[in-house]
Amino acid sequence: MGSSDWVATVLAVVLVRLIGVVGALICFGGYWAVRAIIKSRMSVGAKVALSILVGLAFVLLFIVFLIFSVYLSASLN
Repeated sequence: MGSSDWVATVLAVVLVRLIGVVGALICFGGYWAVRAIIKSRMSVGAKVALSILVGLAFVLLFIVFLIFSVYLSASLN
């Protein structure tokens, strides 16, 4: 494991404490998806475009998770 892997792992543990397991899995999955794109042999423009699209998809997924969590919490109370 490289230093970026250790940083991502520590950040995932912090995120689990702050936003729960599912939220941390979404964030950690986004990191690994973008990391795989960056390490591929595509042109720089394609890497940037795909990284932005994947990042936006994971942000959207995280927002949906937060909305669902708030809705579920409100309905249980």
